[in-house]
Amino acid sequence: MKSIAYFDRGKCWEKGIPLCKELAEFYETRLYDYSKLSHILRMQATFYDHILTQLRPEPEYFRVGYYGQGFPLFLRNRVFVHRGLEYERIGAFTQRLQHEFPGAHIMTKNTPPGDAILSSEGQHIQICNVKPVAEEHGRIFDAGFNLHEKIRSYYRVNDVRRFQLDRPVHKGKVDRENEFKSLWIERTWISTEQS
Repeated sequence: MKSIAYFDRGKCWEKGIPLCKELAEFYETRLYDYSKLSHILRMQATFYDHILTQLRPEPEYFRVGYYGQGFPLFLRNRVFVHRGLEYERIGAFTQRLQHEFPGAHIMTKNTPPGDAILSSEGQHIQICNVKPVAEEHGRIFDAGFNLHEKIRSYYRVNDVRRFQLDRPVHKGKVDRENEFKSLWIERTWISTEQS
């Protein structure tokens, strides 16, 4: 019930529904507690209603690199994708990480760090926005289904394991008159299964 309450609080009703189903089966077939069964079925129905009626902003995702020997082993020189809080943008997310690691230097460039940074005794954090790449959810996106837009939009940005990172790169000599002339976008895909 505590997990279901957390999913409700986080507006992740799609994650709470399977737990409701599991509890409903337990209450109905093993415990024979129809009062609890009635309660959990009402909660499940409320979750379905919320999916279709409640406003849920699309989450922001951030690629965060923790570089340097000053980090604990589980973070040291590793890259993770973090999901921001509701309505949290990169500035607020950066402040939150700075509060958590007050001695860390926030890197201003999005280029891969050199050996000097990786082996330094300090803490260096590199943060940038990434965009989720929608997963194929089996039959859910088949053309034959008349799927509600709120359901489609949820799965476009949630339950994702791949992200897109765009970083500007200059190809050739930089023209001082028009620096955009040599500017290209390098697109990289990040998979959370690699991290």
